[in-house]
Amino acid sequence: MEDWVYYSLSITLCLTLSLVFSSLRKCKAAGSSFLPPGPTSLTAFGPLLLLAWTSVNIESVVRVARSWYGPVFTLYLLPSFPVVFVADRAVAHRVLVQLGSGRAASGLVDGIAGQMRSGKGVVVIEGLLHDAVFHVIACMCFGQGLDDAAIAAVTSLQRQFLKEVVGFQVFGSSPKVSRLLFWRRYQRMLSMRRRQEEVFIPLIRACRARRNASGKSFEMDCYVDSLISLRIPEQDGSSRHLTDGEIVALCTELLSGPVDSTVNMLQWAMANLVTRPDIQAKLRAEINSVADGQVREEEHLPYLRAVVLESLRRHPPARFILPHAAAGENGTVLDGFTVPKEVSVNFTLGDMAMDKKVWPDPTQFRPERFLPGGEGENLDLTGSKEIKMMPFGAGRRMCPGIDVSLLHVNLLVATMVRAFQWSEVPGEPVDFTETLELTIVMKRPLRAKVVPCHATS
Repeated sequence: MEDWVYYSLSITLCLTLSLVFSSLRKCKAAGSSFLPPGPTSLTAFGPLLLLAWTSVNIESVVRVARSWYGPVFTLYLLPSFPVVFVADRAVAHRVLVQLGSGRAASGLVDGIAGQMRSGKGVVVIEGLLHDAVFHVIACMCFGQGLDDAAIAAVTSLQRQFLKEVVGFQVFGSSPKVSRLLFWRRYQRMLSMRRRQEEVFIPLIRACRARRNASGKSFEMDCYVDSLISLRIPEQDGSSRHLTDGEIVALCTELLSGPVDSTVNMLQWAMANLVTRPDIQAKLRAEINSVADGQVREEEHLPYLRAVVLESLRRHPPARFILPHAAAGENGTVLDGFTVPKEVSVNFTLGDMAMDKKVWPDPTQFRPERFLPGGEGENLDLTGSKEIKMMPFGAGRRMCPGIDVSLLHVNLLVATMVRAFQWSEVPGEPVDFTETLELTIVMKRPLRAKVVPCHATS
């Protein structure tokens, strides 16, 4: 109901604004005529697109615009707020790079085995993957001393936060108005913040107490330890420590980013392996060829790397990377178009990874692309030389957690494939339908039939 009120008010307001601003846009036409092309009629419905960004699949709108206007185009979210989209990998490379200076694995196996026994061989791994990855990240955040109850509380809270956070983005546009229109959603956001403080602050204070008790012999054990040590410079030349509230916000950021995206990378990879037993068998043979069957060095497992990269190509964590803005007083030139200073520029991830000019038969899941002789051989995920795919972004603002995420994904995929044989549940083909939460997730979590590998040998 709240959304429809917003839609109605947006239509009325935007039609009025379009008439008011039309003359202003004509006056500025000479200065903005070099922006990439786009549908000017959509300026009247810009705020609807802004709402759609958080509640509807905007990617279909972007793809239609690309088919009409080419790989670089402009949409207006407000009459005076143009947003540039880039759906071409070569242009993205020029803009982002050339223009920009064992415990979790063991617990996972036990969890899968437990579900297998209670579910007649069928498992739903999403929750198990989340627990395994979150355990690692939570210990990185708060230290190795977390007990199971604390991890369970933090896990439950963050799961709720990740489901709600996309809807909270609406408060970034006209906060005073959106708080009135979406007041129930705003109250949920405030309630969630209070709950985060109730759970996180005791853990933060425990880290501070451990630090004080250690005295000069203290050694940093976790992310919170570094935040406690941090001092923020003030305008008067003094400095201060972060408040507990500020540390809560930074911990939320750490716990939100790598966990959700890593879990989804793992689930997409396993979904593809479930439907391709030939690839799964080839990967298992490579893993078992290691002396003791343990995964330590990725360079000894090239097919594992290829499977993970192919999964990232087919299922990037997001549809767009974080928006960039043109810098410099005169903006920048983007593929022949002039982009004024501070205009938002967006890059489409999925379309670049499905470019037929780079990836033959792009809809096919084929890890051999990343082996010697394949089109993805020696792929550089940082995009420093060229961009063929960029699941973690590229340039100076690429995801800083790329190495940690890939380490976790490689380790856990290898662990699951080595321990179990995976197949589709009879009568239940894997559903690859996507849905958007904080990242792109499987609409229906993966259900698979598993058999311990020792039982099939």
